[in-house]
Amino acid sequence: MERLSELTDSIMDSVIDLEGALAEFKTLEDVFRSSEFVRDEMLPKMDVLRKYVDEAEMLTSQRDWPFPSYGQLLFSVN
Repeated sequence: MERLSELTDSIMDSVIDLEGALAEFKTLEDVFRSSEFVRDEMLPKMDVLRKYVDEAEMLTSQRDWPFPSYGQLLFSVN
């Protein structure tokens, strides 16, 4: 449970960091600079967030996880 609490804090910090990057991205007017910003700034932040969320998902009961799992997304398509 302690690790899950740590992950929750890390997820929140990562979301705040990503929101800051998104706000900066919205100020960019040059398409080339915007694409570089996404590649260099936003994608690495998204990777960090994804790492924390993936670990939190593994520690959380499927019953308590509020989002569909990858398996549910992949195999429940009609």
